[in-house]
Amino acid sequence: AGQEYEARLARTLLPTIESHEITSFASRYLPECSCVVKTMEHRQRVTDAELKAKVEQVQQWEATGKIPAWEEGDVPDTLIPAGAMPEGVAPVSTKKWEALDSTQVVFPNGLKVVYKCTDFLDDQILVSGFAHGGLSEVSQKDFNSASCAMLLVNEIGVFGFKPELISDILAGKRCTISAQMNAYRRGFSGEQSPIDLESALQLIYLLFTTKVTPVPEDLKVIMSMTAEAIRGQLRDPNTAFSHRVRYVNYGGCYYFKPMTAQEFLRISVPSAVDLFNQSFHNPAEFTIIMVGAVNSATAVPLIEKYLGGIPSRKEPEPKDPKSITALPFSFPKNVVTEEVRAPMKENINSTQITFPVELTSAKDIGCMAEVHWITLATRVLESRLLSLLRFKYGEVYSVSVSSFFGAEAPSREGNWRGDVAVYFSCDPEAAHRLRDLTLEELTVLQEEGPSERDVVTAVELEQRAHEVGQGENSFWMERLTAAYVQARRFEGDVDKAYTTSARVRQEVMTAASPETIKEALRRILPYPCRSRYTAFTLLPQHPWYRRPTPVLLSLTAAALTVTAITLMARRRR
Repeated sequence: AGQEYEARLARTLLPTIESHEITSFASRYLPECSCVVKTMEHRQRVTDAELKAKVEQVQQWEATGKIPAWEEGDVPDTLIPAGAMPEGVAPVSTKKWEALDSTQVVFPNGLKVVYKCTDFLDDQILVSGFAHGGLSEVSQKDFNSASCAMLLVNEIGVFGFKPELISDILAGKRCTISAQMNAYRRGFSGEQSPIDLESALQLIYLLFTTKVTPVPEDLKVIMSMTAEAIRGQLRDPNTAFSHRVRYVNYGGCYYFKPMTAQEFLRISVPSAVDLFNQSFHNPAEFTIIMVGAVNSATAVPLIEKYLGGIPSRKEPEPKDPKSITALPFSFPKNVVTEEVRAPMKENINSTQITFPVELTSAKDIGCMAEVHWITLATRVLESRLLSLLRFKYGEVYSVSVSSFFGAEAPSREGNWRGDVAVYFSCDPEAAHRLRDLTLEELTVLQEEGPSERDVVTAVELEQRAHEVGQGENSFWMERLTAAYVQARRFEGDVDKAYTTSARVRQEVMTAASPETIKEALRRILPYPCRSRYTAFTLLPQHPWYRRPTPVLLSLTAAALTVTAITLMARRRR
């Protein structure tokens, strides 16, 4: 029916409903009418007696008419009051990127805004903004507090309103803006309907102009609830598994260390909130990209008003990507195999085999070619493993092969480091056998290479995905973002960064063959593959009485048992 229809229906029906009708309907939900009351907690704190007493108290209030009326706070009609609306500011420069069919405007406050008009969907506009510099710039001793900044601020209220109040203000609108922060970037993103674009731009304006301030009374509840959420996450087997894998794969780097609830409760909330306020303070640090049904006639005045109207700031100064602090990480030098055991309701298994990757950097194009080679190589490997493990042995539903380079800093010159991971789930009894089959299959690919059919299929799938993507707004959002990040290699020419990437991609697709894919698997992955990798297996934790007993403890227990039997035999004599 849609939110707008539901709102109209509510406005029509509510005035016609009388109090006696509500009373009659409510009588069906009295405790004696098979009423069920549930409480949900991370750990049981409420007893049956306490719950029963509370239900009886509410019932007594209801019978005597002492239940107070619901007090709902005032919900503002707009995000920004009429007296605080910014004035429109014209851009100081405008540039057209022909290859990307997009327009860039730069405002006096230093903010860059890029918009691309498409006709793929008439009700979608994607918005994304980013700035260089993230959590890697924070000292190690302050890292826990900094890493919780987004978590806390999202609960306090990013835009100067509590989250529930923002939901009320935006009721009936398709408008989302959410902020993010990772190791090397800060940013925000969201999806809007064209008719709600003004609300989205108002949220971005508030993101830069609002100073988040925690309320002590609310903060106590937020800290308690978040600590319980962290405890719940750590009890989740899959979360514990993924944390352990990433932590070991990146040499125990502090960035990948999972935080405990006790560590969270010791963070400095003022430091975390101050970091957020500084991270989204100076608009000159940011580039904002908009892709979709952008009508320039109506959108540009709104952009000038809300984005151009963000006050200019001198600090913090825009971060040069070359000066970004790199995370201290390294992949294990030798083979690492480990079982991660966790309590489970149902026995499941997850296995991840990870290989370190180092992409060779060319003089003018960085690692563009190697990125496309690794994309084709992982497609071939995934297809072969799926045929082997699912269709031949029938022991997995799916296999995924993916690459990750998020730990490498953009300031790094030369080769780029990352990993390629093979992931599958299966019966716990088959985990180690399927791991060995995976390594054998990769060894065959590195020694003999894939078949012609494997390569043709991989290239066709990649080409098809590329063609389909060209008709989606998310595809062009990714291309524009990548072009702006890579433009520093081309003296700021975003068009040249994009056309070079497209040319290199086509060259790799044309050059793909069984021999070149084999060379890529040898060049990018460790060769031979068994020489360096990590293999983690998530398995159910057995009850204490079924767990393996150490040899020394077993011998001691056996000796004590023999002694006890001997003594009993002597007593009987």
